[in-house]
Amino acid sequence: LAFGREELRDELRGRSIGWIEDPSNRSDKFERVRMRELAARMERETSERALRVMNGLAGMRAAVIAEARAAVEAAEIDERQARIPVDGYRRMGKEARLRLLEALVMAAGGGETPPRRDALDRLVNRASEASTMGMTLGGAWIRLENACLTVSRAPPRQADAANPPPSAPMWERIRDLLADPRLAALGV
Repeated sequence: LAFGREELRDELRGRSIGWIEDPSNRSDKFERVRMRELAARMERETSERALRVMNGLAGMRAAVIAEARAAVEAAEIDERQARIPVDGYRRMGKEARLRLLEALVMAAGGGETPPRRDALDRLVNRASEASTMGMTLGGAWIRLENACLTVSRAPPRQADAANPPPSAPMWERIRDLLADPRLAALGV
């Protein structure tokens, strides 16, 4: 957002790099388009201040994602489950815990969309405060056992026995679910 369309194109031309026009860059259905339009209507000083705030928020998001990814790297993950030491989990910031559990639930449960925020908040709070717990969310079973937060695919319900889900969680999705363009650009 800090660069206008023509500034970006000039930079690409200067490097002899082509680009593709993406029609979504004109659709106000997307927040980035609405923010660019808003910034264009602001006075220069106000726009610069807003961009500094947005850059700060983007930096905070990158730090949260990096913290969640570090927890995944420290986790014990096998074909059936992911185990995160509960002490390390509880030392994480709340937003990092939320992003971590969101990714683990989606990977274990196989969901394509994140769980509802209110349900995810309840899960984060319970896992942060409880000495014992177990709950399902988004097709995942999350529990505290042996000083670890353990996440696996939820057992199928009786009604679902005819069409059980795949037997193994898709842990390889975690990296994509915790992707952040700013981190990728840094090679993290």
